[in-house]
Amino acid sequence: MRKTVLAALFAGGFLSMPVFALDLMQVYQEARSNDAQFAAARAALEAGQERGVQGRAGLLPVVGVSGDRSRTELPGASSSVDANRYEIALSQPLFRMANWQAYQQGKLSVAASEALFAQARQDLILRVSEAYFAVLTAEDTLASVQAQKTAITEQL
Repeated sequence: MRKTVLAALFAGGFLSMPVFALDLMQVYQEARSNDAQFAAARAALEAGQERGVQGRAGLLPVVGVSGDRSRTELPGASSSVDANRYEIALSQPLFRMANWQAYQQGKLSVAASEALFAQARQDLILRVSEAYFAVLTAEDTLASVQAQKTAITEQL
């Protein structure tokens, strides 16, 4: 007896939970944040944008820093000589065709990844809207069948 009362209360709790209707825009926003295919496309976009940065890096100056410290013990004396050397080098190639081509390819790669992301966004919109309208159609079909069942029951 006690188990059936608990089961009834438990089931009643789930049946009385409010149902929130979502509009198409809310479903799209949820899909943007939770869809695995869209997340993969977003990651591919970020990787593609980094190719542009990497291509530009070949055109920028290169800075090198080095240092050296040495100690020389003088023979026959209890003293030593310390020598420190520090070096900063900056080099900028005037023109390297390979670096320029890598820069141009990086820009094209960024454009291609942006186009693929736009395509993924359109694909997400299409998938979400198809699923949303399929649910609405199913709800309308269910309501129609229930209305027909009610009408037939009344006729009988």
